[in-house]
Amino acid sequence: MSLLQIPDTMNLRLHRIVRLMTCCLLIGSASAALAQPSVKIGEISRIKGQEPVTLQGFGIVVGLRGTGDGKSPLTLRKLARILEMSGNPVSKDTAGKYLSEELQDSKNVALVAVMATVPGEGAAEGDRFTCTVTAIAAKSLEGGQLLPTALLGAPGDNRVYALAQGPISVSDPTSPTFARIAKGCQLLETFEHPYLKDNVLTLVVKPQLASFQMAYDLASTINQYHDPSYLKSAGSGIARAKDATTIEIRVPEEYRNNVVQFISEIREQRIILKSKPTRVIVDEREGTVVATDQVRIGPVIVTHRNLTIEAGQQLVAEFVDVDSEAGQSSANSLEGLLQALRALKVPPRDVIAILRKINESGSLYAEFVDTQ
Repeated sequence: MSLLQIPDTMNLRLHRIVRLMTCCLLIGSASAALAQPSVKIGEISRIKGQEPVTLQGFGIVVGLRGTGDGKSPLTLRKLARILEMSGNPVSKDTAGKYLSEELQDSKNVALVAVMATVPGEGAAEGDRFTCTVTAIAAKSLEGGQLLPTALLGAPGDNRVYALAQGPISVSDPTSPTFARIAKGCQLLETFEHPYLKDNVLTLVVKPQLASFQMAYDLASTINQYHDPSYLKSAGSGIARAKDATTIEIRVPEEYRNNVVQFISEIREQRIILKSKPTRVIVDEREGTVVATDQVRIGPVIVTHRNLTIEAGQQLVAEFVDVDSEAGQSSANSLEGLLQALRALKVPPRDVIAILRKINESGSLYAEFVDTQ
């Protein structure tokens, strides 16, 4: 037998060993991937230029049940103007002002602010969106209908971009002055947002995840994908982190005639999230508190109504350890505090008020986002 020859049985054995080693490597890689979750770049960022556009205008809601603001001079002038535009002029005095006395019994009308948002991806003429309607002085908008209302762009821009109209819906009985109209806004022209300048795209990280480390990791991921030989040296690669929020990407020559494909590939690339910021988000209107894990609280004492809360420090003997029934929560964790407040049946709004005060004291070690 030659030294270069291997018996068939040994070949089979070696083949099985190689397959086993390969499976072990695959399992190890899969375990590592599960330990470090990855997401698509498009899920945590956007292309600059794809910002939502808010359209706004003032209109009249009719058909109310005596809850309008028909005595308001501003409402009466707006109503008179609408009647005039529809061929039903209201009398004027010698100075050209409307004689609003003719409309003073209009208890079933209300002046409202109307808003609609065009998504950052743009929209075509004729597309419809849900719009919001907010009363200026009326007590309730329940049962009303919005008359055709012109929606404009930024303040000072008198161009009409959309029309809003239709029956309104009050979703929250406790807030009868705020309502929505499903698909009540129709665009009068196409919205196209520019996103390319001098063959350079700008990637914007979502505010919730923005950091210098995240921007650097995104730029490195994009560079390694498009150039496997990329070296992490300053100025190399097509992507460059400009700051904690933005990454500038130079479109390669081969994609100059197909930028859409290039953007699609960028957004589909996956990045491993090495860390995530700690954040607490509160919404008093909805009565909700959302927080990431591992949020810590520094030593603080808060007195609110008939409660005195001591958190963020070791509990002394005369205090009851409310965290003893909270599993692995500790006295200096937000999780432990929330569980304790829930056990005491503290209302959500009071919980939010307590968190605001803790944040104002500097003892909440996380970003605090108040959506009030």
